[in-house]
Amino acid sequence: MKTLWQPLFQKLTSTLHERVHLGLTMMALHHQLAVLQRSAKRPQFRSADRCLWVLFSMVWARWPEALEFVQAATVRRWRRQG
Repeated sequence: MKTLWQPLFQKLTSTLHERVHLGLTMMALHHQLAVLQRSAKRPQFRSADRCLWVLFSMVWARWPEALEFVQAATVRRWRRQG
């Protein structure tokens, strides 16, 4: 009986992880667009923007995939700076 439920449970958790990843990706991309729209030539990140990306880097393993105009090294530097 255990072998019957295990693949179903794995598929369910895999699907949930993908949905969470998709939601976080959408939120990250929308945030980057908002920063870009309020900036002139070069995107200017506020403290709240930096905190959001530091939070993403702490709780979301695939956060570098959602970066468009910020480098992962920059977010890591923000995290180290606190």
